[in-house]
Amino acid sequence: RFKPRRGSDDGYPVLFGHEGCGYVEKIGKDVKRFQVGDRVLAVPFQSYIYPGNILTLDGACAEYIKNPAENFVKIPSKLTDIEGAIAFSLSEVVNSFRTAGVLPGDDVIIFGSGPVGLLHLLMARINGAGKVIISGLSRDRYRLDLAKHLGADLTVNVEEESLVERVMEETDGKGRDFVFDCVRLSSTLQQSMDVVKVKGRVIFFGYYGAITLNNLRLFNAWERAFNLAVDSPS
Repeated sequence: RFKPRRGSDDGYPVLFGHEGCGYVEKIGKDVKRFQVGDRVLAVPFQSYIYPGNILTLDGACAEYIKNPAENFVKIPSKLTDIEGAIAFSLSEVVNSFRTAGVLPGDDVIIFGSGPVGLLHLLMARINGAGKVIISGLSRDRYRLDLAKHLGADLTVNVEEESLVERVMEETDGKGRDFVFDCVRLSSTLQQSMDVVKVKGRVIFFGYYGAITLNNLRLFNAWERAFNLAVDSPS
């Protein structure tokens, strides 16, 4: 169990595990939407407490969990357990693209080649994006190879070359239409603002925690005059 350092103490400690599915074993007397035996996706977010972005309900890293009925969603029988579990993150990525408004032909840069970054890559292709670039680290080589298989036009190992320099070289310093930061570090936040084009859009996917503006070169951001959006799970 995990007890956060910041935020309300109400309901803590909590169990980790925000991507999980299982079967209903028991329901409360007032629950109408579910029956024993239903296969469900567990959504352990009840609220966000800022600062801290803290889970307030138990996650799925346990044999049994007990949460309000509104925090479960039925899973269609045609989905496997793994597909059901990843549906939670996929729903967040779908919302990320709705927030962004990517149109066919728009170029996209994705920071991070983890599961969420790769889901963004798939959504970019589904939305008919133009050129798609995704970045990763040396330990992510197998993920970068997978990204190529999934349709990335260019993969960049940021430990071997500068993504910012590569993008600016390819675009004559103009940058790309949309940037999705799925890493959520001060450094990638800065680089996201450096590679987006004028009147482009940067989506900060997820929660950044304690990032201070003192670490960012904001003059460049104002000069480029792009649109910022933060997409957090809800």
